[in-house]
Amino acid sequence: MRLTHLGAEGLAPYDLIIVGTSFAALPVAVTLASRARILLIDGGDVLERDDATAQTQTDDYGHFSDGYWAGHWIRAVGGTSRRWSGVVAALEEEDLQAGRGRPGWPITRAELADPYTRAAAWLGRPRAVCTPARPFGDTLLAAPLSHDTPRRLPDLALDLARGPQVDLLVGHTLVRLVSADRRFVEGLVLCGRTGAPRLWPLTAGQLTVLACGGLGNAQVLLQPLPDCGVPVGNESEQVGRYLMEHPHVASADVLVRTDRLPPPPAGFGPGIAAFRLSAATMTRHDLLACSLAVQGPMPAAADGLEVQRYFERAFGGALAWAALFARTEQEPAATNAVEVLADRTAAGSHRLLTRCVFSARDLRSIEVSTRLAGEALVRARVGVVRLHNRRIYRETTGGGHTMGTTRMGATPGDSVCDASLRVHGYGNLYVAGSSVFPSVGAANPTLTIAALSFRLADHLRTRLRAA
Repeated sequence: MRLTHLGAEGLAPYDLIIVGTSFAALPVAVTLASRARILLIDGGDVLERDDATAQTQTDDYGHFSDGYWAGHWIRAVGGTSRRWSGVVAALEEEDLQAGRGRPGWPITRAELADPYTRAAAWLGRPRAVCTPARPFGDTLLAAPLSHDTPRRLPDLALDLARGPQVDLLVGHTLVRLVSADRRFVEGLVLCGRTGAPRLWPLTAGQLTVLACGGLGNAQVLLQPLPDCGVPVGNESEQVGRYLMEHPHVASADVLVRTDRLPPPPAGFGPGIAAFRLSAATMTRHDLLACSLAVQGPMPAAADGLEVQRYFERAFGGALAWAALFARTEQEPAATNAVEVLADRTAAGSHRLLTRCVFSARDLRSIEVSTRLAGEALVRARVGVVRLHNRRIYRETTGGGHTMGTTRMGATPGDSVCDASLRVHGYGNLYVAGSSVFPSVGAANPTLTIAALSFRLADHLRTRLRAA
C-alpha cells in the first residue's frame, strides 16, 4: 500500500522505519519484509517532482559547485538508482585497513565477503565481480570493473508496498529526530507536501534507519533543536565532516594491445579492464588508491598514426587508442564538510552548505599512479601512456558519489556510528549508505552500499527476533 498520509495510529504499527528507498534502504526492507512491519519513507514521489528537487539545493564551495551535489541527491522513489551508471566494484582488503593517512574500517573484508556476494546477486551481477584484484606483473593489480545494465529500484519499492508487511509513505520529509533522554529516538518530525511539520511518536522498541543519502543523512542529524541544543545523533560532533568524492579524470591516452590485457575472472560478465597499483607500491610512493580503467576505442591524436606505427613495430602487434580513466580515492579531511544554514527548505529543514576541496595528495595520487602504471605497461609490452598534466590538475571532477559524512568507527570521538551502523549512544537509531564510509578506496560505492545494508539487515533481524 502506498500512503500519502499517516493514519490515526501514526507510526505505532511499525517495527522498523526506513527513511529512503534506494540502494541503502531496500536491501534491509527486502530481507526483513517477512519478519517485521516496515514503513519506507521517501521525501519525493513515484515520479521526480520539481518541488521535491528544490529541497536538495545546497550552497556549494570548493571543487564541486553550482548544484553539483543536488544533481546526485534524488528525492523520488528509487533515489540514486535512477542515475546509477551500472559500474560495480568491490573494495580491496587494504582499502579497509588503516594506513597512508586514512582511518581503518571497524569491519574486515572477510566480514563483507558474504554480504558482497548477496549484494552482487541482488544487483544482477555474478559472484565473480567480488573477486579481489590479481597481480599483473610486479607493480600492478588487475582490477576489472563490472559494467552491465543498471538496476533501477522504483518498481521494487512499489512491489514491496503491495505486500502485507511493507508500507511506502511518499511526499514526506524527515525534518529532524526527537529524543529527550538521548538514549532512544522518541519521535520523528515529518512534513508532507502540504501542512506544517508534525511530531510522530516512537517507542524505544521501534527501530529507525536513516538511508536518505550522503547529504540527506547528515542533514537530518545536523538539524538544530528548538532550544538550540546539540542535534539528536550528533553528540559526537562528527556529523557532516569528511565529505568525500571519487576524483574522476581521463588522466592519459594509451596505445594498448587489447589482446594482452588481463582477462576478467571466469564468469565475471561484461566489464572494463582496469588496473590499480599494488599495496607495496602505493605505500612506497605515499599514494591513495587509484583505479585506472582502459576505456576505448578513441580517435588517435594528431600525431597518433606515426606514434602508433612506431610502437606496433616495437611491441610486435596491433595497438588501439584508448583513454586511461582514473577513479581515485580522496583523503578524508575534517575541513571537507557539510553544515546547516539559517535558511530552510519548504519542509522546514535547514539547508546545507557544502565544502569539498581536492588536496595536493589527491591529485598527485592520480598523476603518479598513472605514470607508474604507464611504466609497468611498457615493461609488459602491453601499452604506452601519454599522461595529461592539465587534465589531472585542472579538469578533475567527480562521479556523483557522496561519502563519509556519518562515518562508522570504534568510538564517538572519531565517528558517528559503530560497526553495526548504530548511532553511538542510541538504542534504536541506525544510518546506512555511503555516508558511513570512513575511507572510500577507488571503487564505485554501489556494491559496498548494498553489502553493508544486507549486513545491517542481518543485525536488525537478530534484534527484532529478540524483541
